[in-house]
Amino acid sequence: MKLFALGCSLTYGHGLPDCVGEDIKNPGPVASDHAWPRMLSDMLGVDCVNLALPGISNKYILKRILETAIQRQDMVVVQWTYFSRWTVFKDDQDHQHIGPWKNDSFKNFLENYYTDADCVFNNVQMIDHAWLHLKSIGCPFVFACAEKGNEKFWNEEDKIKHLFNQSDFIHARFDSSIKDFMVDKALDDRHPGEHSHRSYAKYLRDLPTFAELTNTK
Repeated sequence: MKLFALGCSLTYGHGLPDCVGEDIKNPGPVASDHAWPRMLSDMLGVDCVNLALPGISNKYILKRILETAIQRQDMVVVQWTYFSRWTVFKDDQDHQHIGPWKNDSFKNFLENYYTDADCVFNNVQMIDHAWLHLKSIGCPFVFACAEKGNEKFWNEEDKIKHLFNQSDFIHARFDSSIKDFMVDKALDDRHPGEHSHRSYAKYLRDLPTFAELTNTK
């Protein structure tokens, strides 16, 4: 049994003591052992597979989900990232992430290609795809999202029905993200600190999705 965690820097543990570059600003080369995925896996008594990467998009998160050999007995937590991020795949190995830190490319993307409607449509299709994929596997999973305000895309049912026509997506929901548990900051003074990660791990552990499993051990 394994815990698979997917997301961006908030899941990777960017800025924690074992995941920070020499300049303090950039992340370390591997995911932090002090981030919530490792803490949660220790609480659940299972192996941790942290597939998060800093700066990735929801499109890239979906790709990682589909390419990962997740089994029915495994557990999955997906902390979806900011909707405005995008990834362009050039081939199976080469890709480019587009986000606010990429000033020129991101500005060009926003000015020439971005619309709110397109952004919502693309992200909902990707999250819906992941939801259906994990449902088909039959493993327990939790979805959260770093984007403040994204929950409105679940709650405004009329908008969802209009855009996505009775998609199974409307039956899913986001649980709280680590940003709701941010009580301290990491060394880079931007990302959640270790106490925030621990609080979030405890919250996830106590969700019915995982609490029922741990009670049967």
